[in-house]
Amino acid sequence: MLPGDVSGDILAAGLVAGHKTNPASLPQGAQAAIDPATAQKLLAGDSAGGDRFGTSVSVSGSTAVIGAPQDNDRGADSGSAYVFVRSGNIWTQQQKLIANDGAAGDQFGRSVSISGDTVVVSSEYALNGDNIGSVYVFVRSGGS
Repeated sequence: MLPGDVSGDILAAGLVAGHKTNPASLPQGAQAAIDPATAQKLLAGDSAGGDRFGTSVSVSGSTAVIGAPQDNDRGADSGSAYVFVRSGNIWTQQQKLIANDGAAGDQFGRSVSISGDTVVVSSEYALNGDNIGSVYVFVRSGGS
């Protein structure tokens, strides 16, 4: 089953290829989210093979949030989420979200959700002393 979401006339579907045990088998940009209405493939501005960009997708209005739980900004598989905004028929990356206390193995971005200007991102394996996970809430202000 593909991760995805629908909002109004927008359908976003995540495409996740390969498996965590063999991230080297994934070419850069292999994971993507697609808006069939515009036929535009969305890619993270800093994508790398094995990030699993597209594992989770959520759309609200003209904004999409896409998880990449195996991005490595704060250590191996620390994870991230990307915010894209559609203007007309063009989607552009607006922001990259990472956990301020993220660490290797957290998998921030495993699940994402957006409603209006509020984004919620899970960090399924955040240690917090006992690998119990965390949820982060981000609120957009001033259009960015």
